[in-house]
This record gives sequence, C-alpha cells and structure tokens, in this order.
Amino acid sequence: MFALPNASERDLHLAAHQAYLDCFSRAEQMGLWVLETPEATHVATAHGRPVPGCFVHRVRGRLTLWDVLRHCVQCGTDVEALCVLESAVVLKKCTLEQLHHNFQKRKDARARRIIAMIDPQSHSIAETSRRYHLRKAGYKVQGQAAIRGMGHLDLLVEGVLGIETAARNFTTQPKLGPKIYAAPTSLPSVVCQLCTSGPVMRCITPKP
Repeated sequence: MFALPNASERDLHLAAHQAYLDCFSRAEQMGLWVLETPEATHVATAHGRPVPGCFVHRVRGRLTLWDVLRHCVQCGTDVEALCVLESAVVLKKCTLEQLHHNFQKRKDARARRIIAMIDPQSHSIAETSRRYHLRKAGYKVQGQAAIRGMGHLDLLVEGVLGIETAARNFTTQPKLGPKIYAAPTSLPSVVCQLCTSGPVMRCITPKP
C-alpha cells in the first residue's frame, strides 16, 4: 500500500480495509452539524466485512450524500439526524426538494418525519437542537422571528419568550450561553435547563 506523507493513521487503517468514512463521521468531515462525535468511526464498505474499531455500513457503488444522510437517520436519534439534515440544507449541500425526492421509499418514513421538522432559516446547531426540544415539550416555537425594534430572534416561544442562542462551534471554541428575553407575561411554569456539554435545551415543568 502506498500513501502520501501526510496520510493519517486513520486514513491508512481505512485504506487497508477498503473502507470510507460514512454516516456521522463523514458528516462531521463535511462540516455538517453533528451533536456528538460517535465513539466508533462509522465507515462504508462494499464487502461488508468487519473493520476493527469501526461501525460498518455496507454500500453498493460510490458513496453519495444521500447514503450519508440516510445512515445518519438510521443510526442517530431524531434530534441528531435533524441537525445533520437541516445543516445540509442550510449549508447548501442540497435542497429540501432534493431531500423529499431522495427519501420517498416506504422504509424512509422516519426520514420524512424528520425532514418535515427542518427550518432552512436556522443559523446554528444550537438553534436547531433547542427548537427541537422545545417543540417536543409541547411549546409553539418560531425560528428567526422578526421583532420590531430588535431585529430577529433565534427562537420565539409561545410569542412571549425570546431566545438568542449566541452559540459558536461548541466542539472547537468556547461555549456561549443563550440570552433570554421574556415579556412580563412570560411562561412562569417553564424552566430552561441548558446542557453544559453541548447546545441542547430541555424544558421541564417544576414539581408542585
């Protein structure tokens, strides 16, 4: 096997096993929004044989963007898959129409449900994940809401609670917490808990 001098250990390992980065590992390499780097590197192979230290996806032919996105849906939670698919649209790797076109099979029902959650106006992985958790908790959330005298807010909850996520790339840069803008009639029963390990918001109702 021949390799360039700057080839990494991982590159050599994958080449030796005729494998390519896939799924969340490939998505991260492409600059898509990945909430957490998977513990085991996800790879694609044509032969389907085990690759030491890796999770193997078997593919036929050349690996495509649609293979990568489909495998992210198969392996990840709804919010993890949403972040990847939404970023593919936001970063102009594909369009919403192309996503709908490529996920039409019966087995793609879960992918279509996740695609229906995509907001092409999202600005960050923090905004996407917080919007998901707020809506899952039952709240009405508007993304990139236009507020007179303030411009646009990342998230507007129930028309009264504004959230600016103010997040940088949390995997490589210091984490910045969100700014909360609440009207006097804001949601008294909502407690927003920010996960310190990443840009995730969970909303709970305090115990009586």
